[in-house]
Amino acid sequence: MDRKSLCRGAQGCARAASRDISVHRSRSTRCRLSLAFCLALFLGGGCAPERNDVALIKAAADEWIVAFKAGDIDALMSLYMIDAFVALHGQPALRGIDEIRAYFAPKMGTADVEFLLEYEQIEVHGDVAHLVSKYWYTGTPKAGGEPYRDAGRSALIYKRDSDGHWKIYLDIDQATPDVNFPAPSIQEP
Repeated sequence: MDRKSLCRGAQGCARAASRDISVHRSRSTRCRLSLAFCLALFLGGGCAPERNDVALIKAAADEWIVAFKAGDIDALMSLYMIDAFVALHGQPALRGIDEIRAYFAPKMGTADVEFLLEYEQIEVHGDVAHLVSKYWYTGTPKAGGEPYRDAGRSALIYKRDSDGHWKIYLDIDQATPDVNFPAPSIQEP
């Protein structure tokens, strides 16, 4: 029996006990054992939201930066849900993985990239999470020319896919007056 099933069973037993319902002795014993096991898992983090989800969200954001800097379009696209929505400031909205790929593909690998994130907030609510961060981007064309710089704030919604991986469902970037160059000294992934 998996943790979720065990926890649901224990929660059901707890509700039954709180309503003072008589339960057959063997069922009552199973309920007490399930409740005790779930309590042990909960105290250890098993029934509570996974304690490492915030770290997994940060890792997913870092993977995005690594793929973007490397010019790896396939790796970058693997980080999005198929029905993702991306709204970059000054750009038309991108709906779905095909539009997102069409936007990024011609730009990938054409510049030396510096990309920094400063996480401001990450919250996980079941299989959905949000991340708010400041960002600083500099792209220096490999063919020469002036660097392009962009700084602002991002709000991302992540969803856990059927394989348990956190993927970007919504990505909204905007310029904000409180995020400017020079970028702070933040270690890049």
